[in-house]
Amino acid sequence: MGGISADDPNAVSKLESKLAKLEALQETMKAVNAYYRKHKTLDGCPHLSPEQIEKMKASMSGSWRGNPKPFESYELSNNNAEIHRLKDRITALTRRKELGYVGWEFDGGRVEANTADNRLQIFFDEKPDKEIREELKGNGFRYAPSAEAWQRQLNDNAIYAADRIKCIQPLNGESPTELQKRARREAAAQKEAVPEQPQEETQGAEPGNAVTPETFYKVRQNPYSDSPENSYILQEYVAQDNGMAKLGDILYTGTPEKCRELLGKLETGELTQGDVKELLCKGTGSTARRRAGTGNAGADRHRERAGQRHLFHLPVKGRGRYAGLSF
Repeated sequence: MGGISADDPNAVSKLESKLAKLEALQETMKAVNAYYRKHKTLDGCPHLSPEQIEKMKASMSGSWRGNPKPFESYELSNNNAEIHRLKDRITALTRRKELGYVGWEFDGGRVEANTADNRLQIFFDEKPDKEIREELKGNGFRYAPSAEAWQRQLNDNAIYAADRIKCIQPLNGESPTELQKRARREAAAQKEAVPEQPQEETQGAEPGNAVTPETFYKVRQNPYSDSPENSYILQEYVAQDNGMAKLGDILYTGTPEKCRELLGKLETGELTQGDVKELLCKGTGSTARRRAGTGNAGADRHRERAGQRHLFHLPVKGRGRYAGLSF
């Protein structure tokens, strides 16, 4: 099965879905190891099915290691490294989408930032000579007959490569990199100068009635957790017009099982958002919230750092050795 291409318009959401599964797997592996350290056996482990327990016991008994563990350290390290790699890639793709790129004209043609095809394309008025073609190839550009252009994937590296090709430098004397920086500064300044417009009333709505933004809920890991009792968060998200979602309130902090139970009751209408918030202020929920540091100012700081995020899918079951693990 191939990887997730940056050309895929849904690349970020797919990567976030994959990341959620790996993070859940990481927590499962750690929980199984912790159970084994405490009880010296996998029997009765709540994180594994009876079939998985027997399979893992057989695997451990055949291990060459003197003191085998359900999941060895290298497995957790490798999975954690992949988690960090996916986070970095999601950040890079999101940044590229937010910043955007601009094209330019040069003596003998033009360069276009084709965001639809995710390509930086060079169009020459006439066929370039052999020396220029070799220079283009040496900098990662390939000729695409379908587009009648020399092109490569649209990203920062493509702009840096364009800096090195003398014959396609912008007519205004700037380098391609300088051109992108100036365009982004101007776009940012223009955005700040435009006053925020009031939300338009929905057609058919009563005058003066505000349109309520769509909200939904997800269970995710608590970055401030210091114990299993506050390891997960039931988070509110507010859908935005640009297809992204903004972090809303933290409704509950506790174990993943409790958070998912409350999520199910929210979705079925058995509980309201206010009901869940009341639970947070009582008993273990209140204690877990204080430990996690997500109450009041803590939650505000977390939302400020996180900013806007894309919608992500809940994790599903893994494959291979991890097949059937409950995430």
